[in-house]
Amino acid sequence: MKTWPLLALVALLVVLQLQSLQPAAAQFVRAPGATLKLCYFYGGKLTDLGYTFSFHTGRLQAQEELKALYPDITIESVYAENVFFSDINRTQNLIDYIQSGCHMIITNANQALMQGAWPITGPLIDMHDWAATTYPNVSFVIGGDSNKPLKWTHPNMIWLSNDLIGAFYRSGVAAAHEATSCIGVIAAHEHIIGININGFIKGVRSVKPNLPIHVVETGQFFWPAAELRVTEQFLERGCNVVARHTNGRDVDVMISNLKSLNGEKYFSVGIHSNLQEYVGDTVITAIYNNWVRVIVPWVRDVVEHGRVQQQPVPKYYGIPGDYVRTAP
Repeated sequence: MKTWPLLALVALLVVLQLQSLQPAAAQFVRAPGATLKLCYFYGGKLTDLGYTFSFHTGRLQAQEELKALYPDITIESVYAENVFFSDINRTQNLIDYIQSGCHMIITNANQALMQGAWPITGPLIDMHDWAATTYPNVSFVIGGDSNKPLKWTHPNMIWLSNDLIGAFYRSGVAAAHEATSCIGVIAAHEHIIGININGFIKGVRSVKPNLPIHVVETGQFFWPAAELRVTEQFLERGCNVVARHTNGRDVDVMISNLKSLNGEKYFSVGIHSNLQEYVGDTVITAIYNNWVRVIVPWVRDVVEHGRVQQQPVPKYYGIPGDYVRTAP
């Protein structure tokens, strides 16, 4: 622990050295035949079928929409996967991308611009200020959760914060109408997504104030074996609705395979993708970010103005709304 300040100083010196060596990237100028390069940093893996999968789907859909909007230019879209959990030097990764001609860096996790290993085994150095000032002609779009800080320091860096509480409240309302004896809820990390879980609970309570709600925290966003075991326990308790705020679809598939047992109907509530399309109509509802609506406006800024147009107001995506914390 005592070596952290020294390590942080060494990392900072390395950053300053890199900063002095890196040339400024060229600003995008729209002209017939020009190429706009969009570089995406994915927080996690596509194989978890969760938050990153949703971001990837949005990137592909946004690419098609942007091509239709701007047929006079070439729009190139590339991505680096798993930058949030990787031990790879993120700073060098960022430098390599920008030197390859990136006009925009778009990410679904602000930790993509941190220097250090994850899980945290040493100091995490905030690289956002360094990136924005070193590359003023590059536009940065940083997506994250509603508990992340919003910064308005740099005109070329946009911080986004999603607010899904209202959507979770509506899902809770829908779940309550289908629930008979109880509802089971699987939460990954309560300290990260607790506001959404509370929104769901408040939605349930608005319809059935006395319906038992069992919440289990797994401590992992992607742990299918644990989620399936917890689901079994919910079913043993008589719950016919299981909601989750985790990645993966294993729980939803398990519920779908049950169909009905002893005349009971079983349902799930999920997140991060259109689960009715992938699983079936046993999914009451699934909440996910429409990343197309997040990505396209900022890319249009770069095409038409050369960089993102910063405004000193919060930028939310999802369904914003107040929430009330429930008792533990």
